[in-house]
Amino acid sequence: MDFEEYKLNVSSRFDALSEEDQQQVIELMRTPIGQTIISVLGSELLDFGTPETEQPTAPVRRGLAAPVI
Repeated sequence: MDFEEYKLNVSSRFDALSEEDQQQVIELMRTPIGQTIISVLGSELLDFGTPETEQPTAPVRRGLAAPVI
């Protein structure tokens, strides 16, 4: 198992928790003990709260008088 698979497993386990348990984990990470855990495990492992999204691109214009769609 490589790191990306492990990270995906951790993310799946977090998603399987109840909302209350997820909130407790989030609150724990904001405490001094949580900061120590983050410094040991690395923030990469714990960064699964937001999905990766593509950045929007600028609209394509087809001439000087073309409207932006």
